[in-house]
Amino acid sequence: MSPSIALDHGLPASVDAEKTILGAILNDNSAFYECGDLHPQCFSLDSHQRVYFRAGQMLAAGKSVDLVTLSNELGQEKELESVGGVSYLASLTEGLPRRPVIDQYIRIVRDKWALRQVMSLGSTAIARAADQSEDSAELIADIDRQLLEIATGAEREPSLETQSAPAFKELLDIREQRAEPATATGIATLDRIIGGYKRKRLYVVGGRPSMGKTSLMVEAAIQHCMRGIRSRLVSLEMTAEELLHRIYAAVSELPFERIIDPGTLRSDEWAQVEIARRLVAEWPLEIDDRDGQTIDLALAGCRLSCRRRGTGFVALDYVQNLRFTGPAKLRYQEISDAAKRMRQFAKEENVPFLLLSSLTEGSDKNPNKRPLLADLRGSGDLAFHADVAVLIHRERGEDEHSANIDRRSELIVAKQRGGRTGTAKALYNTASLLFEERAS
Repeated sequence: MSPSIALDHGLPASVDAEKTILGAILNDNSAFYECGDLHPQCFSLDSHQRVYFRAGQMLAAGKSVDLVTLSNELGQEKELESVGGVSYLASLTEGLPRRPVIDQYIRIVRDKWALRQVMSLGSTAIARAADQSEDSAELIADIDRQLLEIATGAEREPSLETQSAPAFKELLDIREQRAEPATATGIATLDRIIGGYKRKRLYVVGGRPSMGKTSLMVEAAIQHCMRGIRSRLVSLEMTAEELLHRIYAAVSELPFERIIDPGTLRSDEWAQVEIARRLVAEWPLEIDDRDGQTIDLALAGCRLSCRRRGTGFVALDYVQNLRFTGPAKLRYQEISDAAKRMRQFAKEENVPFLLLSSLTEGSDKNPNKRPLLADLRGSGDLAFHADVAVLIHRERGEDEHSANIDRRSELIVAKQRGGRTGTAKALYNTASLLFEERAS
């Protein structure tokens, strides 16, 4: 905790629980591995932090830890007196059984550490808010991120026993049709390769401008909303109005170019648009089109939506439009960090996350004119963090405005973690601006 933070009350701590853990390690070194990712800072006393840290170092080096060896190690590091000397180390095991059960003590120490962190964060947040030098939305997003880190750090590493039951239940629910395995993409050939949109996965869709990245996002939102799954679209390129116009075109089955020029619509066609508007207004859909969002702000809004409103699908269009703050980094590092956090978000919130990305200039100059994973713009690590990566390839005639444009398209599944890759044949409907099934 920062020494500049003055707190009127004592900090949350359980010295007895800390001593029990350290004493158990001295009695039986295997107790150290029960602590999982418990770190030295979880202990409230500096002396306990030093003892735990040195014990961990010794065990990592293949040394045994007992009163004699630990005292010797601390003495060599000039820390023996600062932890209370040999007599204090000896007191750690007094009254303990040879092999105490320490699970409950570990939970207590983690909980007290989390409470201390929350107090520190709260004091820091007050100081930052009083300074008034930061944008309020950015400050709130940063605090939300730090709170999540504290919550994650306070959770103990799960065991196979705790993971087995929900894993089997998921399969059983699918087998007995109590739950569907995924939400369809709207393109059957693509579903046959990736199995639809599954929870806890990051889907990266890459394409050049006007290739249909946003179309896949809109189709995904439609598919989820039609099943009653609340969806949140973070649009850093198009406005909410523009996205809704495209959705109205899809639902009303009227050409998009006529929707955006309503003066050309007949009265019966306008009635179709009205019906589409009323239907969409009932959908569980959220569109966040705020400009200049950072990764912190975007994910904070998504997390709030997931936890308070039960959102089950999230998409962001597109990663290169995110604004990055903080210490200066190379652009590819910033994008890689953002993709890593989005994959983590998908796992933590149990949702599929669809991330759109542009491709590098000249990616269409490959020998077969099809994009590659390496063409994902700004960071090859986008492909690394993706569970599924889909690259869009559309063939066009020389005259893009000709009525004879070849609308054959390919959705190339260039990566699928734990699954096969392949190419889904599709047709891009220039009227509805959506991909459709193609027979051949």
